[in-house]
Amino acid sequence: MMFLLLNVVLASPGEMFLRFNIPQLARENAQAMLDKNPDNLAAHAQIAISLCRLGRYNDALPHFIFAQGTSLYPIRLHEYHADALRYTGKVEQAVDLRSELLMDSKIPVGMHPRILAGMVDDWRYAGKTQKAFDIAFRLMSKHPNAALSYAMMAQLYLDMADPQEAFFYIWRGRRKVQNTRTEEVYARYLLETGYPDLAEKHIRLFFENNVRNSLLALYAKVKLEAYGPKKALALLNRNKFKGNQSPRVLLIRAQSYDVLGKKDAAAELYAFLKQTYPSIFQKP
Repeated sequence: MMFLLLNVVLASPGEMFLRFNIPQLARENAQAMLDKNPDNLAAHAQIAISLCRLGRYNDALPHFIFAQGTSLYPIRLHEYHADALRYTGKVEQAVDLRSELLMDSKIPVGMHPRILAGMVDDWRYAGKTQKAFDIAFRLMSKHPNAALSYAMMAQLYLDMADPQEAFFYIWRGRRKVQNTRTEEVYARYLLETGYPDLAEKHIRLFFENNVRNSLLALYAKVKLEAYGPKKALALLNRNKFKGNQSPRVLLIRAQSYDVLGKKDAAAELYAFLKQTYPSIFQKP
């Protein structure tokens, strides 16, 4: 406990804001640092991560380039960089970047499941199901006791519209541990098998501590299907989330506007997504 308190005391304001998942304040603090010293690598790193947390992957990319060489966030910085590359259509570069992490002897083996899961998501986003399965099988063979291995297999089977096979992996994974990734895929399973109300109740149990844009998008989709567009927009318009521009979050926002008859607002978002994140219109 004393060690954790000491870490909090010694952390910079930007690091504190990131730890407590307040990316807007982290970005503003880092920008102030950058205004004083344009060569501040740590400030670029904090801005890049903050922008990714806000779903602004396209805006984050230049800051990852300028942050190269910083010793801050040796794993997270590369993971967020890979996420930004994925969402901006540079999937092969994203996979290569994560592969470099796997080959780095300084990276703890315990981090490998998360890195491999990121590679699965990269290929899923690109619609390359077979490549995603290849990585998922590799994850399962190397880390058979990791709940994340089962969560990723379940996601892939849901992508393939095979909920029965997906449930087998969900059941196995949740027997090992119930974490954000296992519960996210379980909520998706409930939604896609026709139980959006149960999915909403399930997500609500663990949502507030979430830092994942994918879960926010899923929760908004569940709200849209279970209770309609006004409930979905009420979630997305909370102060904590209204600045989130993650592609899937924006897609749900656009769909909600569409259902409400706000065609101009919906068309504006669709146009932005098609120009900036065209892959978002592919499945999953």
